[in-house]
Amino acid sequence: MASGSGTDVAALHSAVKCFTSQLNPMLYKGEQSAKGVTAAALSLLRQLPVARNAVLSYFGRRFDEAANRYLQHRVDKITGNIYNNPGYNEQAAYESLAPISTGFSDLIVDPSWAPQLSKWAIDLLGHISKKLNSTNAAPLTTSTNTVEEKLELWMACSATKILIEITSNCFSVLVNTSVSVDGCVESLLDASIRYSPHFDWVVAHLGSCFPKTIIDRVLVAGYKEFISPNSQGSSKFSSAAAILGYLSAQHKTTARRCIVEYLQNVLDQPPPGAATAVTFLLNTASLSATIVPVITSDISAIFNTHTLNKLTAHYIVGTHDFPSLMHIAVHLLLRLDQSALSVINAIFDLATASIISECNHQPLRQEVRTAAQQILGKLSNEIYKVTVCSRINNKVKTDLPTLKYLILNNKALIRRLNCNKANLGEAKLACRLLLACGWQGGVTTAIDILYEFLIMDRPWVVGTLQEFLQHFCIRYPDMEEGLCRKVFISCQVEMVAVRNLLAYVNTKTETSEKVARCVLRYHMRDLSALINCKDTEDHFACLSFFSELLLMFPGGHFGHMPSCEVLLTWYYKCLKCGYDKQANSLVDYLVQSCSQSVSVLSTTLRTIITVSLDKVLPPSTADVADVSLSSINSQMLGGLHLPPTQTYILHNEHIGSGKKKLLEAPTQEAKFLDRQHVVLLVIRCCEVKASTYNSTDAKELLSRLLLELVTPDVIAAQAQWHEPITHERELAIRRQLDDHPFLWDLLGYICSYKPCFVTASLLIRCYLASLSTSWSKVLDSSARSMPREMEATERVMAFLVKADLLPRPLVYISELFPHIAAYEMKLLLEIVCRCLQSSLQKGLSRDSLDDDDLKTIQSIVQQNISELCEVSLKFFVVE
Repeated sequence: MASGSGTDVAALHSAVKCFTSQLNPMLYKGEQSAKGVTAAALSLLRQLPVARNAVLSYFGRRFDEAANRYLQHRVDKITGNIYNNPGYNEQAAYESLAPISTGFSDLIVDPSWAPQLSKWAIDLLGHISKKLNSTNAAPLTTSTNTVEEKLELWMACSATKILIEITSNCFSVLVNTSVSVDGCVESLLDASIRYSPHFDWVVAHLGSCFPKTIIDRVLVAGYKEFISPNSQGSSKFSSAAAILGYLSAQHKTTARRCIVEYLQNVLDQPPPGAATAVTFLLNTASLSATIVPVITSDISAIFNTHTLNKLTAHYIVGTHDFPSLMHIAVHLLLRLDQSALSVINAIFDLATASIISECNHQPLRQEVRTAAQQILGKLSNEIYKVTVCSRINNKVKTDLPTLKYLILNNKALIRRLNCNKANLGEAKLACRLLLACGWQGGVTTAIDILYEFLIMDRPWVVGTLQEFLQHFCIRYPDMEEGLCRKVFISCQVEMVAVRNLLAYVNTKTETSEKVARCVLRYHMRDLSALINCKDTEDHFACLSFFSELLLMFPGGHFGHMPSCEVLLTWYYKCLKCGYDKQANSLVDYLVQSCSQSVSVLSTTLRTIITVSLDKVLPPSTADVADVSLSSINSQMLGGLHLPPTQTYILHNEHIGSGKKKLLEAPTQEAKFLDRQHVVLLVIRCCEVKASTYNSTDAKELLSRLLLELVTPDVIAAQAQWHEPITHERELAIRRQLDDHPFLWDLLGYICSYKPCFVTASLLIRCYLASLSTSWSKVLDSSARSMPREMEATERVMAFLVKADLLPRPLVYISELFPHIAAYEMKLLLEIVCRCLQSSLQKGLSRDSLDDDDLKTIQSIVQQNISELCEVSLKFFVVE
């Protein structure tokens, strides 16, 4: 000042005198005096360095007093004592403090003033904000819990609003000066430590004005404090983490971009700088609930081969506490939100990625793959431990945000397992996560997860299903019933699910037996409906499931079963495909069901015979004429006059299906096996032990069914043995018996009980009548010239002899057939018919042959004695 002019010295002396003389009076006593003191104080602030602390202290008291009056006014409004301070005017308070703001704005133009004034304003804001913690401001505390509410409260106060403007102007001047901005951020961190949580609104406002600057500088300052050995370093680091957490929640995109840029910058530094920086970021994220979701919202910027390989190069230099880092990483993954599935899928991709270079791309380092596998293992174990194990051991339930979103997206995780690249190790880790999802998500989620497993065609599904059910049944007692309902009661039943459920039932464990009993009790109707309406190889699983239930519960009650016709169809398919186990189980069920009542036996026998009669054998290739469709059409065009175009179309086979396809005839062995299976099945059904009927009743029922099914029109006409029957009906009966040889076996079986022959004798009478008619057409020919009629005649005679229905001379007449004429065959058949009719009229008493008939037979033998000399005694010496 000695070098200054006298005028400046006088003005400075006057300012000092004005400033010191006005310190004691009340600030609002006179407006002009307050303005004068403000002007003098600003002059001293600029020109007298030794007075700066006093001036700033004076201005601080002014702002503090204004804030006190504002808080008291707000409290009075809440408590209803508004008249205690009637003279308060917020506009007047603002006008009183506005010159200070104007003076500071003039000073801040010079960057050297900004750091000092920003530090003063930040400290004063912290001091004023802390007033909310006082007893007098208690009514305001309940209404200002959030940062937004605090920001609204303080921005309505003139004092704090002007202080925020001063701080913002300082940051605006210093935003491009890194050293000075770091000092401001340092002050912000210190104030945050001292005045938190009441200071959060200041950080929120400054962060909204300069988000990138604040976040970048807080990252740098927080890193310095993280590696600092000072005792205060941990407090400042925690404060930095709190600021980053709040700003990340408010400015997600900017925060993510700043953190990724910070990571990219430290990766370009020499190792192991990035390793320490990543450790700092992990620890920072562990102190905030908002940083991890912000970072993981775009995982492609971090989880890429280039970045991870560079980071690995930093970690392989020096020593690092990998167990602690792994522990922090896992617990951060437990706090994910909507990005949980994408992050875990990305880690799965890293764990299963190839370490071999493909298509000139940079390969992933083995260390990254190993770390990803370890993280997945620890993550799945931790989730399993805090969910399944804690609940089994009756510990307190722990809510995990990551698990919550995995539960919502469990199907996406299951679909990952169903892809071809999912190996067994990956499946085990994912299944551990899904097990926790089902345990925590409720019974519906658990059933959905199990069902998704069932529709997967993977080799490890059955073992996984067994493990899951063992755990889920501890918490959800009716899990088996819910799972079976999910499988069978749906718009379209997945056959893969049925096959996997069958494979699980075949494990023969306690839980699998519960599943089988549940299907048996509640879903046999659904299983039967599937078997009834489906007829493809894919639905063979339903039949296998059904047969397995028959084997597991041989004495069980099957309330809703497939129709007998469907079961027989599947029985033939099982025989054809070589599924002997399923075929035997079906036969056992059919036989067992017949023991219930006569009506069930009747239905079963009727179905067996009907299905067997419908199995018409295809003709042999010799019977199919290779006739062109055009030649058939040409024969029809003889009497027609068609345009040339239509004639051309008919001749070139544009109409019709072309040549008739040749059908492959079954082998004799296949025919015999078919016949044998049908006969044995019918006999087993008739011989089953039942309380309401015996085998004799079953044979009588079978005889009536044979007569009804083979000759329905004759039965409708109620024709008897002695009544005439048309040749067409006789021929139809003969054709049925010839086309289905098993009918002869069944007739032989029922005729072991003589009364049954009375019922079925009409079939034999028609067959004999048809043969007699055939022989009468060729009376002059030799019997050997008609091999087809000869074979049929020998067949019926063998049946009658085996049934013991003929007297002694007639049992030998089959030996005469090859040596006699056709008219003699006709005579012999007429004798057989009369003998049977007489026997029936006498109650099947086998009397001796009529003399006239005997003489006729002997006459035939005498006429052919040259060829029948060896057998003639059988007809002349009658016992």
